Amino acid sequence: MVVGCLVGGVIVGPLGGVDANAFAFTSLLTIPVFSPAVTYAIAITAAFFTSMTLVYFSDYRTPEQRAEMNALRHAEERRAEGAGGGLSAPAASGSR
Repeated sequence: MVVGCLVGGVIVGPLGGVDANAFAFTSLLTIPVFSPAVTYAIAITAAFFTSMTLVYFSDYRTPEQRAEMNALRHAEERRAEGAGGGLSAPAASGSR
């Protein structure tokens, strides 16, 4: 998340900065509090997508949670293969 904040700040800096007319937490509803609002919207959008991408690709789970989920997935795959859940060709019909 800190990297996302860095990206937002790097965008705001060269674009001339942003002023706040009142104290507000960052959210979509508080965009009008900041001036210029377009610069602020661009910066928080870039920060959000940067953070989201890093969390997605870095796998946010702990090693224990990752191992547990992998074990569950492998068990489900084995159960599906054992139950005939795989696709197979239909049996050839003989001449009658």
